[in-house]
Amino acid sequence: MGALGATNATELRPSDVPASITGRWVLLRAVSREDLPAFFRWRVDVFEMHLWASSKRVPTFEEFATELDQMLRQTITFLTVNKQTGQPIGFVQAYNLNLNEGWCYALVYTAPRYRRGHGVEAYVGLLDYLFRSFNLRKIYADVFEFNADSMSPLMSAGFVEEGRFRQHVWFEKQYWDVIRFAIYRDDWYRFRERTHFVLGVAEEAADLLEQQAERDGKTVTTT
Repeated sequence: MGALGATNATELRPSDVPASITGRWVLLRAVSREDLPAFFRWRVDVFEMHLWASSKRVPTFEEFATELDQMLRQTITFLTVNKQTGQPIGFVQAYNLNLNEGWCYALVYTAPRYRRGHGVEAYVGLLDYLFRSFNLRKIYADVFEFNADSMSPLMSAGFVEEGRFRQHVWFEKQYWDVIRFAIYRDDWYRFRERTHFVLGVAEEAADLLEQQAERDGKTVTTT
């Protein structure tokens, strides 16, 4: 999953991914098997998948279960949870992590009604985590030319266009470019100095998970 695919150069261990990152509006947490229905709903939405999915083929539920397992083994993926409701509203993902050369790709998918505030904060949380946790020089983001809503936030955060795959994808009766943006470590920290997102791994995350478990009638253990 990802604009140009999500084959990873470095196999990741579960211990590489923190249990949760919390912000003002969203909680980013590790994905579990119980999240499969939510991911499947986003994956087969033919009106939305053209914004992020590398394959436009609609899989069966069983096919997608295998696809999701492979994705989670090869990427760093967080579920984006609305802190107010406890419901999943999307996900953020880092893929093609290349620690030798110091770069990776990152994407965000957020349900339409939450994209401006919640989606931006989720992406900020992912990028913060990546730059703090790995020796990365830069992070790429591939955007389809027709997805103009994603370009403005990227450029506002310091991303610059580094390349363009001309007439690379087919959508709505024509071919479109895929634009490759990138942000460098120093530019990211300059952006963070002038923003007001408050993010971090916090005890509040465990409290939110416990509250959600109580609503679902489950018992969870947090450390």
